[in-house]
Amino acid sequence: MKRILIILLVIGLALGAKFLFFPGNTAAESAKGGKPKGPSPAKVYVVNPQPLEQTVQVPGVVLPTESVDLMPESSGRVTGIFFTEGKAVSKGQLLVKLNDAELQAQLSKVKQQAKVQTDRLNRLKKLLEINGTSREEVELSETQVQGLQADIDLIAAQIAKTEIRAPFSGTIGLRRISEGAFISPGTKVATLVEGAQLKLSFSLPGFQAVQVDQNATVYCRFAGDSTVYKAQIFASDAIASDRSRLVEFKSTFVGNPKGMIPGRSLNVDVPLRTVPAALMVPTQAIIPILKGQKVFIAKNGIAEERKIITGFRNEAFVEVVSGLQAGDSVITTGIMSLKQGSELKIIPSKPKK
Repeated sequence: MKRILIILLVIGLALGAKFLFFPGNTAAESAKGGKPKGPSPAKVYVVNPQPLEQTVQVPGVVLPTESVDLMPESSGRVTGIFFTEGKAVSKGQLLVKLNDAELQAQLSKVKQQAKVQTDRLNRLKKLLEINGTSREEVELSETQVQGLQADIDLIAAQIAKTEIRAPFSGTIGLRRISEGAFISPGTKVATLVEGAQLKLSFSLPGFQAVQVDQNATVYCRFAGDSTVYKAQIFASDAIASDRSRLVEFKSTFVGNPKGMIPGRSLNVDVPLRTVPAALMVPTQAIIPILKGQKVFIAKNGIAEERKIITGFRNEAFVEVVSGLQAGDSVITTGIMSLKQGSELKIIPSKPKK
């Protein structure tokens, strides 16, 4: 009898030690025993159609109406510079002159030869009237005069290439040469710009470029400046660039804003498309899966899985183009622990003050 009491005492001590030092095992065993869990608490977002204006922000650059780098057409020594840096010049104004002494000498020589041949031709024509010479002789003299005139025109064209004239009226920039320097085709003399109507240039990938209205108004601003400027698109490239695969757009500023300098960069907001009734859901409600994306909606207190196709995305919301309907209640919290058919306890949203 005493022995049985000792055995019972040992068993009791062992059970007590188990409950004292390993209490978690009992809870785990209870869970394995199939005790049902309570409904999962969840917040929902009711999907309602709303207008969506999709825009994209890209870098842009201010351009002048016209701009050209002035360069000579021939090689030579600079004998004269006839412009002041940063000042206005008129169309056709002589800006730079190269040495043309040799060409001028050739021109003078040919002009003298042409005068002699012209006088001879006039005498032959008078002789032809009295049959004092043949028609063939007159025609040969006419050919010589015409050849000399062609030589005069050629030398005059070569002399014109020793002059750099303004192709249009505008403001000329800093000069890159000095008088006495020897320059050749490709040497940059200065830049001439005409900024009566400034333009804006920006580029978009092809898939976005096809969504842009060719007469759309874009909005732009300089970094660190809250002033918004408007510009209207007037043209775009017919094909994408071979290097960047981007399509370039050009637009003109509405008015002629002050403080604009050609070459400055700025941020441009370009409208792509407008959806009158888009379905938008919070970004935190979307779960990425192997072949796309999904969300959970609350339906009759049960979680229901929906595969979706998304479109435009901003910082807080994502457009759903397929998979949801207006009025669906999309679950926004605790979504990683949900599965199809999970019971829900909807937590009402606090009204905004």
